[in-house]
Amino acid sequence: MWNRLKAILADFIQQADLVLLGLCCAATLYGMVLIASATHYMDTDGMSGMIRYVGVQGAAMVLGICAYIFMSMLDLERLMRRWKWLVAFNVVFIALLLTPFGVSDNTGNTAWLKFPFLPFSIGPAEVVKITFTLLLAKQLEWLREVKRDLKSFPSALMVAGHTIALMGWYVGISGDMGNGLTFFFIFLCMAFAALSTVIAVFENILRFSMDQWDVTRKRAVAINGPLLALLSLPCVLGFSVWSGMQIPGIGDIQSLEDFLVSNNFLVLGALVFALFCTRRSGWGWKNFLAEANEGEGMAYPKFLYVWTRYGVPLLIIVIFVAGWVPKITFWLNM
Repeated sequence: MWNRLKAILADFIQQADLVLLGLCCAATLYGMVLIASATHYMDTDGMSGMIRYVGVQGAAMVLGICAYIFMSMLDLERLMRRWKWLVAFNVVFIALLLTPFGVSDNTGNTAWLKFPFLPFSIGPAEVVKITFTLLLAKQLEWLREVKRDLKSFPSALMVAGHTIALMGWYVGISGDMGNGLTFFFIFLCMAFAALSTVIAVFENILRFSMDQWDVTRKRAVAINGPLLALLSLPCVLGFSVWSGMQIPGIGDIQSLEDFLVSNNFLVLGALVFALFCTRRSGWGWKNFLAEANEGEGMAYPKFLYVWTRYGVPLLIIVIFVAGWVPKITFWLNM
């Protein structure tokens, strides 16, 4: 028995993405710290509420790790050959809410299953989300194999029809519109990924780190993951202990971050880029044209040199000043 467990663990270590698992665990622990902070800040009954909420999240993390180990051991290709069974499972598992096992669990919707032999309730939506995601992935893979994509109406109708049917089945039985919309949100995310590569932003960050400092992808993830978590901390705290913080003329923490990024970093970055493309001390106009007009398609007009060199930077400066004028005016009138 022990040897069998060791063999399973060794096989899991070889196949699983341990970096991804570690980042997920780190994100969960990070969330537990935030939950502890928020519940301790709001709880008037001592530490009981904080311990309860953090304990639930800790148990969920352990169950998630076990589920990840189990899923990594599955032969998904073989499983997806029986996709009809997965569809039937989704329909039947949700239909169990119509039986006496379906309870509201003080949520106002019959969205939980309470079995007498289990000490906890089960949310069918949470289980079905896994199989639903697998089925969507199977559909998108099949569309790619037959040289079709979501841009054609029949293909989009097939995938959207599956989503809407499952969403309607669940909402009609449970009355839980929130989880019903989650199915639609999953569909939108996967459809967006199929059309435009939703991970492009993160890939850009990783690729820059890999090219700039000649590091491996795993090291780039290990470096940028904690940095992203740290940089998101002000936004997260803005919903709890910093929720009452107000910056005069700007607003709360989220408004401050939006102002810094939208009115400053993006605008000044565009100014630097425009100057870099037209100045000899940077890329230079000729080099910019050669790169911009590489390949087929409409070429960047040469006669726009004066506008690109002087007009575009001037317009960017006007936009930058216009973003600051209301703030400065407000501060002067305080």
